[in-house]
Amino acid sequence: MKLLKIGLWTFFVVSILVITFLRTDFYRDLYSKNLAKDLFMKELLASQNIDYVMPNTFHEKSLFDRKIINVATGDTLDLSKYRGKPVFLNYWFTSCWPCIKEFPSVETFYKEKSDVINFFVITNEKPEIVKKFLLKRNYNLPFYSLVGNKFPEATSGYPTSFLFINNKPIFRFVGMGYFDLDEFYDYVDKKLAN
Repeated sequence: MKLLKIGLWTFFVVSILVITFLRTDFYRDLYSKNLAKDLFMKELLASQNIDYVMPNTFHEKSLFDRKIINVATGDTLDLSKYRGKPVFLNYWFTSCWPCIKEFPSVETFYKEKSDVINFFVITNEKPEIVKKFLLKRNYNLPFYSLVGNKFPEATSGYPTSFLFINNKPIFRFVGMGYFDLDEFYDYVDKKLAN
């Protein structure tokens, strides 16, 4: 009988711990998503200000003066050839949880705007590592690896995304972005129309 009571108490305590962990994880994800979305919207609103200046130390040259390798084909590409064109750059790596969580919104943005914007989803990892990572996932994004494996100075956290239109950086976001929001599309469409 004593063994049965110990077993029941153990089961009860373990159940409470598991439920608490699951609920904490749920609320943490919910809070993180809302916080990330709020930060994204705040940066989007700030970028619509006519006097908007790209935050932190921004070096456009460090973003475009580099070569990248197409993960799917192995072809090397010179990013400087895209200077002055509409370009979306997304810097990430395979063990970056927010990077992976934002891919669905990046992919939606890619599907909507790839006919007018050049997309580059760039990592500092070797193409073989990225290919292995992609085998387990079903993304249809243009993935690239940096030649030299060193992220540009302008990336201060990950993921970091940049959008250039009309030879100007119009948006930069560090953290999990929400590139599938109507407000973001409206902003991009206005910039593309100018």
